[in-house]
Amino acid sequence: MKKFVLGAVAALLLVAPAADAKAFRGTVVKKGSRSVIVATSAGTLKSVRTSKRFSVGTKLRVNGRKVTRVGRASRAKISGVVRGNTATRVVLSANRTAVSVKPRRHHRAGDALMVTVRFSHGVVVETRSHDDNDVDEAEIRGIAAVDDAGVHVDVNGTIVDVTIPAGADVAAIKAFDGMFVEVEFDVVNGVNVLRKIKAEDDNDADEAEGLDELKGTLTINADGTTITVAPAAPAAAITLTINGVSLAGLKTGDLVEVHFDVVNGPSGQTMNLTRIKSEDELDD
Repeated sequence: MKKFVLGAVAALLLVAPAADAKAFRGTVVKKGSRSVIVATSAGTLKSVRTSKRFSVGTKLRVNGRKVTRVGRASRAKISGVVRGNTATRVVLSANRTAVSVKPRRHHRAGDALMVTVRFSHGVVVETRSHDDNDVDEAEIRGIAAVDDAGVHVDVNGTIVDVTIPAGADVAAIKAFDGMFVEVEFDVVNGVNVLRKIKAEDDNDADEAEGLDELKGTLTINADGTTITVAPAAPAAAITLTINGVSLAGLKTGDLVEVHFDVVNGPSGQTMNLTRIKSEDELDD
């Protein structure tokens, strides 16, 4: 089933402003092959396209397309909503971005947080956190139950309540009742307010468990238990443990998008594949 947004629900969308034209400073909290996610001093997450390789913890000044390294930070703040978690990672979502953090304690899906983090060998580690009553455009995925009071999303057993704003077509939103959905919302004075809802394939439930993602060229390794994905240069290839995920229809040389969970254990770091799909082209 393809993703869709009901036309009546599309009216809920608040048109996102163009990329911030003003210069700003922030600290890299996630790096990709052709972009980084930076957190401003207020904790706001911003995605910045750049071909330069900046490590986690690098302080940047961004002015339009010009991205300049200005120093190094030992700590940063991240404002976001918990989208998913495991014992070793919690995913914070805001402003159409997602950042993985090693938690200090367990956080429930749907919690809106301001998290202070430190950087340790490229890992973003929580040092403390508190509730954040104003988060822009977070997202969660789960099974929706819709009534006149709002959308109630079951995220791996945790119910997240999202209020339907005044003037919205409640009847149209009720069409999503019982579906696996992606819900985007703002946290306004501690209340989750619906911005957008769309149906997702059930397979997309795996994405909530995949705490990182990557696009690149697939190699199916001879051991039968791992694959290697090579993104566009200069990023390095990574090897993922298949863990029973189906590779049906895929072959070495295909362009793919993978989602994976990074697990630190006694024998070192393992990256477990949670989802894979073919891609037409390499793009962030």
